[in-house]
Amino acid sequence: MAILRFWYYHVNRTPATTLIRDTRRGLIRSSLLRNIKIPDWMLDGFIFGERHREEDYDRIFVRTVNLQYASASLQHKDYPDITEIERLSNEAGELDKALKSWVTKFPDKWSYQRHILKGCDPQPNNPFYSPVVYSYSSPGYAAVWNQSFALGMLINRIHLKILGLIRLQQMGDSTFEPQRETCAKRLRTMADSLASSLPFCLEKFRVVDNSNSPSREPSITFRPDGEIKPYLAVLAVWPLSVASIIDGIDFQQQQWFKSQLAGIGKITGEGVLESVKTDKWVIL
Repeated sequence: MAILRFWYYHVNRTPATTLIRDTRRGLIRSSLLRNIKIPDWMLDGFIFGERHREEDYDRIFVRTVNLQYASASLQHKDYPDITEIERLSNEAGELDKALKSWVTKFPDKWSYQRHILKGCDPQPNNPFYSPVVYSYSSPGYAAVWNQSFALGMLINRIHLKILGLIRLQQMGDSTFEPQRETCAKRLRTMADSLASSLPFCLEKFRVVDNSNSPSREPSITFRPDGEIKPYLAVLAVWPLSVASIIDGIDFQQQQWFKSQLAGIGKITGEGVLESVKTDKWVIL
């Protein structure tokens, strides 16, 4: 961060390179895991090389990380300010709306198809968490959707914690419970969607187009024990990291996310990811 700050404040700084952009991305993710506020000079992604659709996502993500920091700070106060709690709740709602809007702008070719598998047992080491899986025309498109699912989980988990403060302060009105139920449902939906999307991203199955056959139904070829390519594993690291630190989802599902992340850690050589099942792993 010190080096990046030096570059930012340099009078004759050069245009942001890919290294500059990726370094900032890593720092922002680290800020979330360490519960650190992102400094003002790092907020504008455009300066650091974010462009177009990625810049829009970055804007939502940065605000979410700082929302998590602000929310955690309020959790440690004996008498949190009521006005601040309401402001953070509104911020969380706006972020979720912004994420939904971002997803609606995806090109049609990025869309996914929903399939139902037979005989799927949701065990931690099973590459398929549920019988429902999503397929895409490219693993890259799956990776983008996985980013959105993970961010949706994060935003709504933070919002639930903020709404919990409202309840503790006994300032909830008739809209409190519907809000809480909406956030909880959205969190579950995003978690289920991520679990359904990851098997394709990791090439655990393939879909064969049978549009010319009499049934016209696509056929699915399973690869549950197939070797995961390292570059595909890398695409799954961050969504799985987010999913594994979020409380408030089904326990069995969280264990599945952690198991998948530990397996990815072995493939990518990131030993810290293999510690996901220990008590030292952070939970938001």
